[in-house]
Amino acid sequence: MRIIIFVIVLLTILHTSLPQDTSTTTQTPYPHHCHKCEGRQNIDHCSFYQPLNESIISDSDHTLCEEGTRRGCYISVEDGIVRRGCLGDGYCDTHECEECGLHYCNGESKAIMSCISCVSHPRYGGYDENCQDNAKKIEPTSCVTYGFRKEDMGCFSILTNDTRYNDIYVFRGCNHYLPYVNDVHRCFDENDHSCVICMEDGCNTHYVGLGAKVYPTVALLMLALSSILNKYYL
Repeated sequence: MRIIIFVIVLLTILHTSLPQDTSTTTQTPYPHHCHKCEGRQNIDHCSFYQPLNESIISDSDHTLCEEGTRRGCYISVEDGIVRRGCLGDGYCDTHECEECGLHYCNGESKAIMSCISCVSHPRYGGYDENCQDNAKKIEPTSCVTYGFRKEDMGCFSILTNDTRYNDIYVFRGCNHYLPYVNDVHRCFDENDHSCVICMEDGCNTHYVGLGAKVYPTVALLMLALSSILNKYYL
Protein backbone atom coordinates (compact mmCIF):
# COMPACT_ATOMS: atom_id res chain seq x y z
CA MET A 1 0.00 0.00 0.00
CA ARG A 2 2.88 2.37 0.88
CA ILE A 3 4.50 1.58 -2.47
CA ILE A 4 1.33 2.58 -4.34
CA ILE A 5 1.07 5.89 -2.46
CA PHE A 6 4.75 6.60 -3.14
CA VAL A 7 4.29 6.03 -6.90
CA ILE A 8 1.26 8.36 -7.04
CA VAL A 9 3.11 11.15 -5.23
CA LEU A 10 6.16 10.72 -7.49
CA LEU A 11 4.06 10.97 -10.67
CA THR A 12 2.32 14.08 -9.35
CA ILE A 13 5.66 15.77 -8.66
CA LEU A 14 6.98 14.91 -12.11
CA HIS A 15 3.83 16.25 -13.81
CA THR A 16 3.88 19.58 -11.99
CA SER A 17 7.60 20.05 -12.68
CA LEU A 18 7.21 19.76 -16.46
CA PRO A 19 6.86 23.03 -18.46
CA GLN A 20 3.20 23.78 -19.22
CA ASP A 21 1.96 24.90 -22.69
CA THR A 22 -0.07 28.04 -22.03
CA SER A 23 -0.59 28.91 -25.71
CA THR A 24 -4.12 28.80 -27.19
CA THR A 25 -4.67 27.01 -30.48
CA THR A 26 -7.26 28.72 -32.75
CA GLN A 27 -8.98 26.42 -35.19
CA THR A 28 -9.64 27.99 -38.56
CA PRO A 29 -13.38 27.72 -39.33
CA TYR A 30 -14.41 25.98 -42.54
CA PRO A 31 -15.60 28.25 -45.38
CA HIS A 32 -19.26 29.23 -45.55
CA HIS A 33 -21.11 29.97 -48.80
CA CYS A 34 -24.32 31.89 -49.54
CA HIS A 35 -26.13 33.11 -52.63
CA LYS A 36 -25.25 36.78 -53.17
CA CYS A 37 -27.27 39.07 -55.42
CA GLU A 38 -29.64 42.02 -55.56
CA GLY A 39 -32.49 42.69 -57.98
CA ARG A 40 -36.03 43.88 -58.60
CA GLN A 41 -38.79 41.59 -57.38
CA ASN A 42 -40.55 39.64 -60.17
CA ILE A 43 -38.15 41.07 -62.76
CA ASP A 44 -34.50 40.29 -62.10
CA HIS A 45 -32.90 36.88 -61.67
CA CYS A 46 -32.21 37.49 -57.97
CA SER A 47 -35.95 37.48 -57.25
CA PHE A 48 -36.35 33.86 -58.34
CA TYR A 49 -35.11 30.45 -57.21
CA GLN A 50 -31.31 30.25 -57.08
CA PRO A 51 -30.16 26.77 -58.18
CA LEU A 52 -27.35 25.42 -56.04
CA ASN A 53 -25.33 24.04 -58.94
CA GLU A 54 -25.62 27.35 -60.80
CA SER A 55 -24.03 29.32 -57.96
CA ILE A 56 -21.23 26.79 -57.43
CA ILE A 57 -20.34 26.39 -61.09
CA SER A 58 -20.61 30.05 -62.09
CA ASP A 59 -18.44 31.58 -59.35
CA SER A 60 -17.85 29.76 -56.08
CA ASP A 61 -15.46 32.49 -54.87
CA HIS A 62 -18.24 35.07 -55.20
CA THR A 63 -20.48 33.07 -52.85
CA LEU A 64 -17.79 32.72 -50.17
CA CYS A 65 -18.53 34.54 -46.91
CA GLU A 66 -15.81 36.54 -45.18
CA GLU A 67 -13.86 34.49 -42.66
CA GLY A 68 -14.30 35.38 -39.02
CA THR A 69 -17.70 37.02 -39.46
CA ARG A 70 -21.12 35.85 -38.32
CA ARG A 71 -22.01 32.59 -40.04
CA GLY A 72 -25.24 32.15 -41.98
CA CYS A 73 -27.16 33.51 -44.96
CA TYR A 74 -30.13 35.83 -45.42
CA ILE A 75 -32.83 37.01 -47.82
CA SER A 76 -34.32 40.48 -47.58
CA VAL A 77 -37.25 41.97 -49.50
CA GLU A 78 -37.76 45.70 -49.10
CA ASP A 79 -39.42 48.23 -51.39
CA GLY A 80 -39.55 45.75 -54.26
CA ILE A 81 -35.85 44.85 -54.02
CA VAL A 82 -34.65 41.33 -53.22
CA ARG A 83 -31.22 40.98 -51.66
CA ARG A 84 -29.33 37.79 -50.75
CA GLY A 85 -26.03 37.51 -48.92
CA CYS A 86 -23.96 36.47 -45.90
CA LEU A 87 -25.04 37.46 -42.40
CA GLY A 88 -21.51 38.67 -41.79
CA ASP A 89 -21.88 41.57 -44.22
CA GLY A 90 -23.93 43.43 -41.60
CA TYR A 91 -26.92 44.21 -43.81
CA CYS A 92 -29.38 42.54 -41.44
CA ASP A 93 -28.20 44.70 -38.56
CA THR A 94 -30.35 47.51 -39.94
CA HIS A 95 -32.85 45.68 -42.19
CA GLU A 96 -35.45 42.95 -41.79
CA CYS A 97 -34.18 39.60 -43.07
CA GLU A 98 -34.99 35.93 -43.20
CA GLU A 99 -31.95 34.16 -41.78
CA CYS A 100 -30.66 30.58 -42.11
CA GLY A 101 -27.52 28.75 -41.10
CA LEU A 102 -26.64 26.24 -43.82
CA HIS A 103 -24.60 26.54 -47.00
CA TYR A 104 -26.58 28.19 -49.83
CA CYS A 105 -29.73 28.07 -47.72
CA ASN A 106 -31.01 31.42 -49.04
CA GLY A 107 -32.01 30.21 -52.50
CA GLU A 108 -35.82 30.12 -52.29
CA SER A 109 -37.91 32.18 -54.68
CA LYS A 110 -39.19 35.56 -53.53
CA ALA A 111 -41.32 36.29 -56.58
CA ILE A 112 -45.01 37.17 -56.27
CA MET A 113 -47.48 35.52 -58.66
CA SER A 114 -51.09 34.43 -58.22
CA CYS A 115 -53.54 32.84 -60.65
CA ILE A 116 -57.03 31.45 -60.73
CA SER A 117 -56.68 27.68 -60.29
CA CYS A 118 -59.69 25.51 -61.15
CA VAL A 119 -61.26 22.97 -63.50
CA SER A 120 -64.81 23.06 -64.84
CA HIS A 121 -65.55 19.33 -64.53
CA PRO A 122 -66.60 17.82 -61.17
CA ARG A 123 -64.65 14.64 -61.86
CA TYR A 124 -61.34 16.36 -61.13
CA GLY A 125 -59.72 17.99 -58.13
CA GLY A 126 -59.97 21.76 -58.11
CA TYR A 127 -63.50 21.77 -59.52
CA ASP A 128 -65.32 25.09 -59.23
CA GLU A 129 -68.73 25.77 -60.74
CA ASN A 130 -67.55 29.26 -61.74
CA CYS A 131 -64.47 28.02 -63.58
CA GLN A 132 -66.17 27.76 -66.96
CA ASP A 133 -67.94 31.11 -67.40
CA ASN A 134 -67.45 33.15 -64.23
CA ALA A 135 -63.78 32.77 -63.41
CA LYS A 136 -63.59 36.36 -62.17
CA LYS A 137 -65.59 35.25 -59.13
CA ILE A 138 -62.78 32.89 -58.07
CA GLU A 139 -60.10 34.18 -55.72
CA PRO A 140 -56.58 33.83 -57.20
CA THR A 141 -54.11 31.71 -55.24
CA SER A 142 -50.34 31.95 -55.00
CA CYS A 143 -48.26 30.11 -57.58
CA VAL A 144 -44.92 30.58 -55.85
CA THR A 145 -43.11 27.54 -54.49
CA TYR A 146 -39.55 27.20 -53.18
CA GLY A 147 -38.24 26.41 -56.67
CA PHE A 148 -40.30 29.01 -58.56
CA ARG A 149 -38.33 30.22 -61.60
CA LYS A 150 -38.65 33.22 -63.89
CA GLU A 151 -40.02 31.03 -66.68
CA ASP A 152 -42.82 29.94 -64.33
CA MET A 153 -44.31 33.43 -64.24
CA GLY A 154 -47.79 33.79 -65.72
CA CYS A 155 -51.20 32.11 -65.82
CA PHE A 156 -53.13 30.09 -68.39
CA SER A 157 -56.66 29.16 -69.40
CA ILE A 158 -57.09 26.16 -71.69
CA LEU A 159 -59.85 24.03 -73.14
CA THR A 160 -58.55 20.51 -72.73
CA ASN A 161 -59.70 16.90 -72.71
CA ASP A 162 -59.15 13.63 -70.90
CA THR A 163 -59.25 10.71 -73.34
CA ARG A 164 -59.72 8.22 -70.50
CA TYR A 165 -63.24 9.48 -69.87
CA ASN A 166 -63.88 11.50 -73.04
CA ASP A 167 -64.20 14.60 -70.88
CA ILE A 168 -63.82 18.09 -72.28
CA TYR A 169 -63.36 20.88 -69.75
CA VAL A 170 -61.76 24.24 -68.96
CA PHE A 171 -58.58 24.21 -66.91
CA ARG A 172 -57.06 27.37 -65.40
CA GLY A 173 -53.87 27.62 -63.42
CA CYS A 174 -50.28 28.75 -62.95
CA ASN A 175 -47.85 28.44 -65.83
CA HIS A 176 -45.59 25.99 -64.00
CA TYR A 177 -48.38 23.40 -64.43
CA LEU A 178 -48.37 23.75 -68.22
CA PRO A 179 -46.01 20.77 -68.80
CA TYR A 180 -48.79 18.51 -67.43
CA VAL A 181 -51.47 19.84 -69.80
CA ASN A 182 -52.52 17.99 -72.97
CA ASP A 183 -51.73 19.73 -76.29
CA VAL A 184 -49.80 22.48 -74.51
CA HIS A 185 -48.38 23.61 -77.88
CA ARG A 186 -51.71 25.32 -78.51
CA CYS A 187 -50.87 27.82 -75.78
CA PHE A 188 -48.06 29.24 -77.89
CA ASP A 189 -50.11 29.61 -81.07
CA GLU A 190 -51.42 33.18 -81.30
CA ASN A 191 -54.18 32.04 -83.67
CA ASP A 192 -55.48 29.36 -81.33
CA HIS A 193 -57.80 30.90 -78.75
CA SER A 194 -58.54 27.64 -76.96
CA CYS A 195 -55.51 28.36 -74.77
CA VAL A 196 -54.48 31.80 -73.52
CA ILE A 197 -51.41 32.75 -71.48
CA CYS A 198 -51.24 36.02 -69.54
CA MET A 199 -48.73 37.55 -67.16
CA GLU A 200 -50.68 39.56 -64.55
CA ASP A 201 -51.95 38.36 -61.17
CA GLY A 202 -55.35 36.66 -61.53
CA CYS A 203 -55.48 37.43 -65.25
CA ASN A 204 -56.59 33.99 -66.50
CA THR A 205 -60.31 34.62 -66.85
CA HIS A 206 -60.39 34.29 -70.66
CA TYR A 207 -63.14 32.52 -72.58
CA VAL A 208 -61.57 29.47 -74.22
CA GLY A 209 -64.68 27.60 -75.34
CA LEU A 210 -67.20 25.20 -73.79
CA GLY A 211 -69.01 28.00 -72.02
CA ALA A 212 -72.47 29.48 -72.17
CA LYS A 213 -71.58 31.52 -75.24
CA VAL A 214 -73.48 30.52 -78.38
CA TYR A 215 -70.55 30.19 -80.75
CA PRO A 216 -68.21 27.18 -80.53
CA THR A 217 -64.47 27.42 -81.10
CA VAL A 218 -62.60 25.34 -83.64
CA ALA A 219 -60.71 23.75 -80.78
CA LEU A 220 -63.94 22.67 -79.12
CA LEU A 221 -65.11 20.91 -82.29
CA MET A 222 -61.75 19.21 -82.71
CA LEU A 223 -61.69 18.00 -79.12
CA ALA A 224 -65.25 16.71 -79.39
CA LEU A 225 -64.42 14.84 -82.58
CA SER A 226 -61.30 13.40 -80.95
CA SER A 227 -63.35 12.13 -78.01
CA ILE A 228 -65.90 10.47 -80.32
CA LEU A 229 -63.19 8.75 -82.36
CA ASN A 230 -61.45 7.52 -79.19
CA LYS A 231 -64.72 6.14 -77.85
CA TYR A 232 -65.96 4.25 -80.89
CA TYR A 233 -62.93 3.45 -83.02
CA LEU A 234 -59.97 3.01 -80.66
